Amino acid sequence: MRSKGVAVFLAVFAIGSLLSLLPAQAGSLEDARAALDREDYAAAFQLVEPLAEAGDADAQFMVGLMHGERQVPPDYTSDWAIAHDWFLKAANQGQIDAMSYLGDAYDRGVKDRDGRTVVERNAERQAYWFGRAYEERKALAEAGDPDAQVALSEIYSYGEVPPDYRRDDAAAFAWRLKAARQGHAIAQVDLGSAYLQGVYLGLKKDQELAAFWFREAYQAGHVEGGFGLAETYRRGGRLSEAVKVLETIANRAAAKSSIRTRAAVELGDAFDDIAGEYWPESGMHAYFWYQIAMLNGAVPNETQERVNILRQERLTEGQVIAAVEAAQQWVAENEGSAN
Repeated sequence: MRSKGVAVFLAVFAIGSLLSLLPAQAGSLEDARAALDREDYAAAFQLVEPLAEAGDADAQFMVGLMHGERQVPPDYTSDWAIAHDWFLKAANQGQIDAMSYLGDAYDRGVKDRDGRTVVERNAERQAYWFGRAYEERKALAEAGDPDAQVALSEIYSYGEVPPDYRRDDAAAFAWRLKAARQGHAIAQVDLGSAYLQGVYLGLKKDQELAAFWFREAYQAGHVEGGFGLAETYRRGGRLSEAVKVLETIANRAAAKSSIRTRAAVELGDAFDDIAGEYWPESGMHAYFWYQIAMLNGAVPNETQERVNILRQERLTEGQVIAAVEAAQQWVAENEGSAN
């Protein structure tokens, strides 16, 4: 019996990314997705609810997600019971993601935040909805749909195929590879991660293959491919190549974006990890990028701790001042939107 189900699927794709895979039905549905991505829940709900009420299955799934996550406006009642009803409406119209959510709900049972049981565990209904989702995904995947191939790979990875619910890493890898070869960026990033970590899809570590798939995704414009490629280079001791990739990401990212902050933090980490080993100036480089990250947005506590150590133990006052001034100048020169 599987234990992670759709929760793992969401951890990989996230709600906004998952919704972006749905076929576009109308401008207002696209507008609703965009509003949800920027966390304007009131606008998103106002746009999508009429579509759901009119019978649009993808909109019904989105409304179910928003109720389940309590992202509806405060004057609406919101709980998982309502979400379940919307998922059921969408699933009965063939919405595959809704089928998966229902299978997961009947597998684990669902309680609302007040502890009230909303969905009882039910093995028969679990098998029915997981079975339907599997058959629908498989048909689309076999027809060559790369999104369905990735989703089918997830089903095999986490054992969501009734009746035995066993993981099948070989099948998961085969379907992910089919999607990656069609240029599916998420599949390419996943393969890169699997080869880099050696703990997913039954694959062994292989930095060359990790770099290949990350590079494919990055060259197609997927920023996660760039971050993965930089990490692969760092682990392989190719610091200059990692820095080049991360600097490109930071330069291209929109000002104040989380992508720019992340790139700057990872650049700081790259230089800080070798501070004093290869050249003394690496500490200043680290401090420079950490300052850019902090000027751009919130940073992890670990980053702030690294900054404090650099300032208090490794750098002179003059070096700190020079790095701060250089960071301020860089931010001022890169205030524009993404290139």
